[in-house]
Amino acid sequence: MKKLSIIMLVLVLAMSSVFAGATREKSDVGSAGVAGDGQHYVFRIAATDEAWRPNAIIEAARRLNAQLAAEGSKDTVEVEWELVDDFKNSFPLWIQEKNLPEMIAHKQSIIYKYAQAGYIVDAGYVVNDATYTEKVPKNLRDFGLMDGKYYGIVCDTEARFVIVYKPALLALGWTEDQIAAWRQSAIEGKVTTADLQKLAKQAVDKGITQYGITTRPNNGADWAFFYCTWSGGKTPQNEKGQNIVSRQAVIDALTFYRTNVQMGITPYNMLTDFNWDMLEGDIWPNGKSFCWYGIVAAKGDCMNASGVSSEYFDENFISLPTPVHKVGDTPCCGSSPYLWALTTASQKDAKTAEYCRRILDNVLDLDLQLIISLDHAHIAITTESANSEAYRADKWMQAVNDFVPFMFKYQVSPLKEGLQDMYADSKEYFNAVQEAMLKANDPTARSVEAIADDFIKQAIFNMGEGNYVIVD
Repeated sequence: MKKLSIIMLVLVLAMSSVFAGATREKSDVGSAGVAGDGQHYVFRIAATDEAWRPNAIIEAARRLNAQLAAEGSKDTVEVEWELVDDFKNSFPLWIQEKNLPEMIAHKQSIIYKYAQAGYIVDAGYVVNDATYTEKVPKNLRDFGLMDGKYYGIVCDTEARFVIVYKPALLALGWTEDQIAAWRQSAIEGKVTTADLQKLAKQAVDKGITQYGITTRPNNGADWAFFYCTWSGGKTPQNEKGQNIVSRQAVIDALTFYRTNVQMGITPYNMLTDFNWDMLEGDIWPNGKSFCWYGIVAAKGDCMNASGVSSEYFDENFISLPTPVHKVGDTPCCGSSPYLWALTTASQKDAKTAEYCRRILDNVLDLDLQLIISLDHAHIAITTESANSEAYRADKWMQAVNDFVPFMFKYQVSPLKEGLQDMYADSKEYFNAVQEAMLKANDPTARSVEAIADDFIKQAIFNMGEGNYVIVD
């Protein structure tokens, strides 16, 4: 099936005549030209309109020119940004015209698809070079692993965890030292979801907060990342790329949501009558919820929506790795990273391959990393940036970096539907999750066991036969 899928993809690409959603930002040059006694290399980085990514590559290439000159080389390098609206349309046209950009920036589902078809190369020679091994933690370097090969190179990433309104803990009689110790216990896997529920209940019952535990108001990737909590903190996927479906884990997850409603700490209409403006503009920044399952960008989102200051957010909110289901489980913080990827065009000759590697090495320079991470609410991917004065000055970002050891991503699968497809790109899956959560939030609805069974039927139907293993 895998070979057939790849063959079909190649045939479709070869025959494709679709229009690409891409525009070139500079010239149409894409090869080496003579520059004095050296060569002038023009590379392309294909990326979306989030300009900080291609701009970092462009600046890294400028720095490479200075390095080459210092080494006595007369070669020069230039990188152009090709703005892409839709990679699914652009890629086939690049292939048809034999005009691939040397580099792209995207998430792993697109990268893996074209790696399978032979157009993305293993960038292990970059990820395993001295610069990356020295500067980037291994679990973040491994974000680019697919089928045991580094088809991706970590560019930037976020993390999902629990955000707690600190004044509520103080109002419950906690001291600053107790709060710090509690957070450390969560990092050690000693704070459970039941512990979180009890505290949220106390805050609501005492009138300290209106709500106890809240979530995003609509379907999305968050549920899938937090689902790992009910799988012992482990990614539910085996070495073959098959999705591990645990009926008990689904039941436990849905039971958590239903129990929250029954305890009076989560509104039953959380997913129907709430919206982002209510949450980010009022409920969360104004301390009306004891905690919520959120993301590292929540600080900036709340600041933009409500007008609170950075100092206010740092003072009043603390980050907590997702509480475990049972003591002994591993805390988990899900992530959906952006990756750099090298196409076959980056390997057209030895110098092109070398200069692409050196450009990507230069992207790890501290000032460029601070733009990518700190300025855009992403986790610091290098130890140097995490320890920098600028990053540490942002108390929120500094604290969140404690969770780097627990960060994970779902792996793409060589099968019909991998976890990345199911959890990041599938509208059908999102709808199934939304339906299950809506029913779980209604205590008068069917049992969570029946809801779980219905959900699993929909999920495995979307995955396809042979792409999952039911373990209980």
